[in-house]
Amino acid sequence: MQAILYGKIQPAKAMDVAMITLDQAPQAYKEFDTVLPNVCP
Repeated sequence: MQAILYGKIQPAKAMDVAMITLDQAPQAYKEFDTVLPNVCP
């Protein structure tokens, strides 16, 4: 936890996170909801 807080590691970069705007959020949630059941049965 301290490594994250002090900027020693970047978990978002390791997990390939994409930043989106608030305007894009509703569409992103819809896409997430359609993909998640296929990934986690």
